[in-house]
Amino acid sequence: MVGSIYDRRTVQFRPKGSLKCFCDLVDEVGLSQRYLSGVTQIKRTRLQRVLHSDPNQRVQMTIEEAEALKTALGIDEYDIAVELDFRRRDLGTSIDTVRRKVIIKGIMRGLAGELIKEMDLISEIDYDEVTPDLTVNLQKILAKCAGRSLQSFKRVCERHHRERSDPFRD
Repeated sequence: MVGSIYDRRTVQFRPKGSLKCFCDLVDEVGLSQRYLSGVTQIKRTRLQRVLHSDPNQRVQMTIEEAEALKTALGIDEYDIAVELDFRRRDLGTSIDTVRRKVIIKGIMRGLAGELIKEMDLISEIDYDEVTPDLTVNLQKILAKCAGRSLQSFKRVCERHHRERSDPFRD
């Protein structure tokens, strides 16, 4: 997922809605374009064109500009990707949705490394036969495993909470 959000020299946001999501994140953080210009060293007029409210008036930003903006905003590719998925599903902005986003972003940041370690343990994978269908199926399997693990974790937490709130415990 890292690196899949944009192409080489100028930022060509690939997934539909990614650039709008990026601009919305800039708005949500609430930093002025003047402040962002000072922090990122992007000229203010250039920043206005890059972040224009009318999508048809926006100009493409360079990778350096995107990286500078992400640093100034404290966001990364995972933030953009997770935000985009949540917005596509129109999950709203409830406190539970915000908490779910935080958890998923945290999981995503370490997931690639963990998957690489696990894949290194499996010598039977023929990487020449990897297809989009295979990756979608693996994604579904991982999601089901994660769901089962989260249910087990929830039961452990509930049991721990009951034990801690038991007035007759020693």
